[in-house]
Amino acid sequence: MSIFTDSPTIGNNKNKSILSKLLGAIRALNRSGSANESNVTNVASGTASVTLLEANPRRVKYTITNTDSNALYVLDNDGTAVAATAYSKLIAENTEKDEIFYTGKVVGIWAGDSTGVAIITEYLSSY
Repeated sequence: MSIFTDSPTIGNNKNKSILSKLLGAIRALNRSGSANESNVTNVASGTASVTLLEANPRRVKYTITNTDSNALYVLDNDGTAVAATAYSKLIAENTEKDEIFYTGKVVGIWAGDSTGVAIITEYLSSY
């Protein structure tokens, strides 16, 4: 297994998330290290787990801003987001999460459903 191209497949979800972040950091150090492209997307709030970002090996960093009146629970993992297992809680209205070196899938769930969105900016490197 090459640490630069393959994803870890051992351990529980928390270990996978930690290993994925570590591998992302190694990949980031192996490339130019700076983003030269960005994508901005909006994800509507809801009370079911949703994908906020798909896995992307070109990702250098991402930010999430929660504009909803309910808290957004974020999980850096390919699992299902529930408040009890989320690693980050973005409180209501304009709280940002800033994650560097994580290239895996990001999921989220809101504490309730209102009219807000998650504004997500993904910064990418061309390698």
